[in-house]
Amino acid sequence: MVKRRTSPGAVVVTQSSSPFYTRRVFWSIEATLDDVFDSVTSYNTALPSFGIWGFNMARNGAPLPDDYPVDVPTRALSDESLLASMVFDVDTGPLDGSPVNSIMRPLLYRLYRLYLDDLER
Repeated sequence: MVKRRTSPGAVVVTQSSSPFYTRRVFWSIEATLDDVFDSVTSYNTALPSFGIWGFNMARNGAPLPDDYPVDVPTRALSDESLLASMVFDVDTGPLDGSPVNSIMRPLLYRLYRLYLDDLER
């Protein structure tokens, strides 16, 4: 639905849960976007009130760039820190076989449920 509502070359960004706390969920969202869009980039950052949080950026009709110059004044973000946010460590990195979520196969609920079940053990 989002793809149909975006112009060619438009960039879509979504907050995608935590690649640390809900790793399966995060990479399922990435797999879903990758199934729909031509180009996807995942990134993460530490937020003081939430911990490690993840985002995905997707684009159709043109590849995402290799670098992202920060051209606005900011105290927290630099060209280097933005590129570093696209690096995932062993505990947060991609999982093989992450499922694609869809309206007809809503798997994210099950993945969140697995996370909650793990917490209860």
